[in-house]
Amino acid sequence: MDGQHHLPDVFRPPQTTITPDYTLPAHTVAKVPSAWLNNEPLAPCVTLPYQLIGRESVR
Repeated sequence: MDGQHHLPDVFRPPQTTITPDYTLPAHTVAKVPSAWLNNEPLAPCVTLPYQLIGRESVR
């Protein structure tokens, strides 16, 4: 082996993964200072949705 990794060869079969909504966390965090300044209740925990990308590893 030449010491180089060839990603297509390493990730066989293509792995199932998730992808978040990348803009939603920013929008959620941006609301916190405004809510805090206006004495609005803040959620102790926020669950953000994601999308499952099923690939050959689960087929």
